[in-house]
Amino acid sequence: MLVLWVLVVLALLALTLAQNTRLDNAVRGTMQDRVQARWLARAGVQRALSEIAQDAGATDGIHDRWYDSPEIFRNVELDQGTYCVSADRFSSDQSTAYGVCDEASKLNLNAATPEMLVRLTGMTEELVQPLLNWRQDRSPPAGDSRALASVSPAQRRTAYVRVFTTIRSLGLVPSMRPEHLFGEDANLNGLLDDNENDGDLSYPPDDQNGVLKRGLLSYVTVYSFDRNEDGMGRPRININTADQQQLETELGLEEGHVLWILERQGQFAGVADLLDVNTLIQEETVGSVRASRLHSSDPLDKPKPVSIPLDLKTFRRIADRITVMDDEIIPGRINVNTAGREVLCALPGMTGALADRLIDRRRELPDGYTSIAEVLFVPQMTLPIFKRIAPWITVRSNVFTVHSTGRAARSGLAHHIEAVAVRQRAQVSIVYWNERR
Repeated sequence: MLVLWVLVVLALLALTLAQNTRLDNAVRGTMQDRVQARWLARAGVQRALSEIAQDAGATDGIHDRWYDSPEIFRNVELDQGTYCVSADRFSSDQSTAYGVCDEASKLNLNAATPEMLVRLTGMTEELVQPLLNWRQDRSPPAGDSRALASVSPAQRRTAYVRVFTTIRSLGLVPSMRPEHLFGEDANLNGLLDDNENDGDLSYPPDDQNGVLKRGLLSYVTVYSFDRNEDGMGRPRININTADQQQLETELGLEEGHVLWILERQGQFAGVADLLDVNTLIQEETVGSVRASRLHSSDPLDKPKPVSIPLDLKTFRRIADRITVMDDEIIPGRINVNTAGREVLCALPGMTGALADRLIDRRRELPDGYTSIAEVLFVPQMTLPIFKRIAPWITVRSNVFTVHSTGRAARSGLAHHIEAVAVRQRAQVSIVYWNERR
């Protein structure tokens, strides 16, 4: 009997040991899969940053590889798993885009005017005023360069101004509720997940209509800014302060155009003010004026310079080379090559029909809009509307958000990384990093 009891005890010990070993192996395997998923997600981030750094084009838009390239971002297989880099392109068919999010395609919370904020999808006047009160409540945290990058130098010199440091800071505004911020997209992935299409069975509440209703956080940013330089990286010429030599040699302007600008220096609120609906004349008219001055009947009669307003062709040529300010960083400009319909409609004077035509036009152009002057050629675009939107638009991007998900092949465990990167030439630096399982 004693021997039998000893055998029973040994058998129980063996079973316990085997069970603990299996548990240890399972835990060890889970931890290994989590580490693999994390590094797979990091690999996706690095691939996206590499594509951004290698983009040497003078503009940024939908034709760039980083924007939407399933062949390099969709379920890419690496050792024992895959990574996927996805972006919400706000399509109504719930399809996923595989690429990087351009922060200049969104409305900047720190720079947008009240008029622009209230025109944004999901925003109302009752929500805008508390937002403005919060934004101007106190000075920003010392040393918060990430947030200050999206604020104008004039605002930085103001003693009482507070900025949003991340889009989730919008939740600190008293009037903002989760339904305002997230809509039905509780995880901000741009996809209609099961829990976002089941009515009130699970969070978040939804209308169960099969269409994802996005919240404000999908359309706003705190990072976007534009560098005050042209596509070749040269500082722009300030038409409010430039001298005659700069206008002639660096911009290549004719004497009549130079004189017209010099007569109005200090009055240009935006580059579009170079155009006037009453004085805009055709290139052939400019040529005839120029010819009459060069071929005077009296060789001793030197023609006096004639002030000639800029024609559309000349403006189109120099639009990317000129500015009306000396600031190196211009916060909050929206890239018309990447912005969606909802954000474009927030621009002053923009209508839904005009936003649709702007989007259709950029799809037809091989490199998108090469300067803001190209927007003038969009059907139904008028000079008054262009003058209103010109100070708020650009054709380039400097800040990008990467959403990368790594997934271990054995267990399917996933790891997600959200990284915000700033590009300076071919150098890309991370300014925000967030990870979650």
